[in-house]
Amino acid sequence: MSKTKSRPVFRPTALADRVVIVTGGGRGIGKGTALHLASLGAAVIVAEVREKLAKTFKADANKVSTRHPIVYVRADVTRAADLKRVVAKAKTTWGRIDGLVNNAMIPASGSIEMQTAAGMDRAWATNTRSAWQLVKLALPLMRERGGSVVNISSIMARQTTWPAAAYNSTKAALEGLTQALGVELASQEIRVNAVAPGHIETHALEPKRMEGVPAAVLDEYVEMVHRTREMMRRSRQPLATLGVPAHIADAVAFLLSDASAYMTGSVMYVDGGASCYMTGGNLRRAEEYMAIRQRVAELCAAHPALKTHRQMKLFVDMPQRRGKRSARR
Repeated sequence: MSKTKSRPVFRPTALADRVVIVTGGGRGIGKGTALHLASLGAAVIVAEVREKLAKTFKADANKVSTRHPIVYVRADVTRAADLKRVVAKAKTTWGRIDGLVNNAMIPASGSIEMQTAAGMDRAWATNTRSAWQLVKLALPLMRERGGSVVNISSIMARQTTWPAAAYNSTKAALEGLTQALGVELASQEIRVNAVAPGHIETHALEPKRMEGVPAAVLDEYVEMVHRTREMMRRSRQPLATLGVPAHIADAVAFLLSDASAYMTGSVMYVDGGASCYMTGGNLRRAEEYMAIRQRVAELCAAHPALKTHRQMKLFVDMPQRRGKRSARR
């Protein structure tokens, strides 16, 4: 069995006929979670603002054996009117809501000097307020039968290793909201918990051809990206396992299921041990990284087009200790 894959730990009917809304479900963790819940028998509504993701999502959904067809709704979670439409869709289609997965988020990284008030407001509206808003709107349907809410947080709610005040603060607030609602809604048989992922690989690196860059050079560059990713992962978590959306999807399924009936207000860390890992200096790793960085600089000098590659941030943004910026989810 591959170390990067999650074992099937639930029976196929574990969530049979439960109506679950997943926000930000068009790709990454949200998509993996939506497909997994559907495979366990849930009736899933995906709320996603990026319409262009719908075609790929539906193609992948067709490959999954489901009890109910997945409903894909275009919705901006920062707009109450859009969330009302999502809740209304659940009501008209199934007449109830049994679970919510608040996954929608924007990364909102950067130093405080770089961030703007508008950007901060958008981060809070997407990452935190939308979760509060959806629970509020769904409550009339959920209180009839009880249910479960799962908020997707991050280990960066409690760990900071690079400038991301907007993102980190929204996730810290989301955990506070989780605890507060866990207490408030317990009397209505509605449980509220959170999952805090560590580093999760949500997409594979595809070595596309670049104009002016020989194939051999691009292949060497891609190999260095893979090596750097591996170094970064090993430097921040004790488990060598690669975190993938399936690991988070399993945790969400557990919290939505009756197996977690005695849990509310909790935060579950699914992070390869990163939250309890005391990292320290590693001279060999640092020397290897600097050698890779030097080689990338040489390749970029000879082939400037490489500087535009989206994975270049691995080499220009990775912080060093003592004030330099560090690359971390």
